[in-house]
Amino acid sequence: MIAPMSDKRYLKNDKMGIFITMTERRVEITNHVYNYNVKFTERDWQRLTYIFDTETDKRRLSYESEINSQITNSLHSILERVSNFK
Repeated sequence: MIAPMSDKRYLKNDKMGIFITMTERRVEITNHVYNYNVKFTERDWQRLTYIFDTETDKRRLSYESEINSQITNSLHSILERVSNFK
């Protein structure tokens, strides 16, 4: 998840019980036992956010494709019903 107004990025891994927050060149890794806060160089931060944003955009495109396929299927169904209506 990305919060555009605060420029924060969030990851959650339910299987491992880990939460990750990314903001201002810092990555905070948390679970029920520990919390780590790691600061990145500007170069590494740019790389990390690029990877995160690229993956997020891939998932967004997949989600939009799924939404649009529903519209196509619905329109196809309407066309079939109209074509069969006599």
